[in-house]
Amino acid sequence: MCAGGAGPERRRWCRESPFPPTPSAANYDAKLFPEPDRFDIRRPNAREHVSFGKGRHFCIGAPLARLELKVLLEEIVRRYPALTLVEEQHVEYIRTTFRGPKRLMARLGSRSVSVPTG
Repeated sequence: MCAGGAGPERRRWCRESPFPPTPSAANYDAKLFPEPDRFDIRRPNAREHVSFGKGRHFCIGAPLARLELKVLLEEIVRRYPALTLVEEQHVEYIRTTFRGPKRLMARLGSRSVSVPTG
């Protein structure tokens, strides 16, 4: 969200910046997250994301959002145990307040379906 340095130096720059941070820029700093376009839940610094904000600006609904996602993913895996993403697909991203794929192609077993996400 903010350029320059790390730790206290980075926070100072963010406070003094004339440009307000935006949610769509969160977690997109290649200095902090190499290959920011690549989804990787095993990043060594994955817990440093700011998707729900930080400190007094932390999202009050974050625990509910996490629970909803957990239930959704568990249900999808239960219903479609052979679910895989279609390989070599072009993924177009929506860049508004929240950033995510416009559409993902998935294989639910022997057939492919288009899953609109936005």
